[in-house]
Amino acid sequence: MRALLVSLAGAIGAAALLGSPAAAQQPPGAMVQIAGSVQSLNGTTLVVAQNGQPTTVTMPANIMVSTIKPISVADIKPGSFIGTTNVDRPDGSGTSTEVHVFPPGVKMGEGHYSMGQGANMMTNGSVTAMVTGTSGEEMDIKYDACPPAAAGCTPGGTRHVVVPPGTPVIAIEAVDRAELKPGVNVMVVANKDAAGALTAIAVNLAPPPPAK
Repeated sequence: MRALLVSLAGAIGAAALLGSPAAAQQPPGAMVQIAGSVQSLNGTTLVVAQNGQPTTVTMPANIMVSTIKPISVADIKPGSFIGTTNVDRPDGSGTSTEVHVFPPGVKMGEGHYSMGQGANMMTNGSVTAMVTGTSGEEMDIKYDACPPAAAGCTPGGTRHVVVPPGTPVIAIEAVDRAELKPGVNVMVVANKDAAGALTAIAVNLAPPPPAK
């Protein structure tokens, strides 16, 4: 679960960064992930204890705080807005390696574009159709936008994606930032500027690390 959360946090962070008008107006800095427990939250200042050391992150008021839960691919319905990391298939469709379902009304990073990590692509959009195929569940994902910062993104289109059995499928649920209490485990995706200052892109409540 923790490895999946790290992967998912990166995907959500990339989508948030690409989909943010403010981010589009300036060159993005390095995106980093901070895993630890909340020490304090005062206004827009979040302090996370990471490996025993405090890390201070600016947390803008519009940043989504979320939690995640595993669901079945069968829980995805036409009309759901999802994101999926996928790789190209020979026929031009994609094979999902993970799927995350956004809360109702939340549309982050809409489009189809490279994640900048090998052959991994990110497709975020609305599910228009689902069928069961020989290789797993198959879905059509329609996207009407293209994040300004996404290299190689074509505005508007439909991506046909196969979700093989066993592919992690996660529902993202928005929670109140009041949940960020001292001691709560979090995974923060943040943008690090040239001076080293961190600004949160997404904040996810995380399960506790496994016992050693």
